[in-house]
Amino acid sequence: MYKEAFLAALTVFVCYGGNWLFGQTMIERPLVVGCIAGIIFGDMRAGIIMGASLEAIFMGAVDIGGALSAEPVTATVLATTFSIVLNVNGRL
Repeated sequence: MYKEAFLAALTVFVCYGGNWLFGQTMIERPLVVGCIAGIIFGDMRAGIIMGASLEAIFMGAVDIGGALSAEPVTATVLATTFSIVLNVNGRL
């Protein structure tokens, strides 16, 4: 379990930190994050499906004024990690 937690934290660090290190590269979008998490956890197809599902949710999340929207990187990594590690098949 510690291995999966470390890999999930590494994925968050790469995706969230990469956006700040390299400029607005859109690496923090759920589709890209899901793909990267899927590659790291060994099921790229499930990662892309989870990322695409969450991209539809976070697509309209825009920071307006002083209100901050939800942070999509952590949500996508956790959802993808849980679905791959727990072998949730659903319609995959």
